[in-house]
Amino acid sequence: MELELAKCKVDMMALNGQLLDAIQQKLNLSQQLEAWQDDMHRVIDRQLMAKHQKERSRPAASFSGGLRAPRGPGPRAGPPAEQRGPGPEGRRLFSFFRKI
Repeated sequence: MELELAKCKVDMMALNGQLLDAIQQKLNLSQQLEAWQDDMHRVIDRQLMAKHQKERSRPAASFSGGLRAPRGPGPRAGPPAEQRGPGPEGRRLFSFFRKI
């Protein structure tokens, strides 16, 4: 009986040690997670600040007194699509039906 009691105490001490190890590991992981979250918050804050600064500087550049690059001629005005007839894809489709 005493031998069994001693064996149970040894088992309990081993399990207690495993539990303490698991608690310590969880504590370490929690600290790492918290540090990672802090790092991510800093990264996101920097990105947001850079984005806001970029957005603030953008309107100032658009009022620079018309220093835009000259634009080329616009698209040519041609007949509406209904009057132009089928494009190359449409001609292929119709030619397929003609072959049959």
